[in-house]
Amino acid sequence: MAKPRVFLRRLDGRAPETAVPARSEPDDRPGDSKDGPAEVVLADATDIGTAVDAVLRGRNAIVWLPADGSLRALAIDELGRIAEIVDEQAEGSALSDGTDDRSSRSVFENLDSEHQRLIALVANGSTITEAAREIGLSRRSAARRMATVRSVLGVATNAEAVVVWISHQHDTDGF
Repeated sequence: MAKPRVFLRRLDGRAPETAVPARSEPDDRPGDSKDGPAEVVLADATDIGTAVDAVLRGRNAIVWLPADGSLRALAIDELGRIAEIVDEQAEGSALSDGTDDRSSRSVFENLDSEHQRLIALVANGSTITEAAREIGLSRRSAARRMATVRSVLGVATNAEAVVVWISHQHDTDGF
């Protein structure tokens, strides 16, 4: 059986009428109906469980995230273990000058401070194990967080993530 897919979408304003608030009654929860993907609006980190429930029941899910991107990395980290993530904002959009949105500064805003610190340590020559120790994570947690960084940046390897990170640092420093 193929992994369910989770589509991450940015919530610009009002929630779609088909979306189920994460704190709904048990009979209204996304995993309880079999017609179409579950749609879940995440208001905060505690709402991830509703999307996880739907995916564990074998359903695809559409997860609506706040426009500020605050929950994107967490959603990718948690749901990426059990489902294929389709980050619609990162994959389909291009800036007006023809550059890929995944390498723009806004992508880095989708990483929380811990993810940014981890990629900065790795970019400065630390191994994942050394970076994990520095941040206070297990090696396995650090590896999962690097997978989130790669997903958010739209790259396949840690080396590619480091190149994008260093490129971003040079762009913001005026080089």
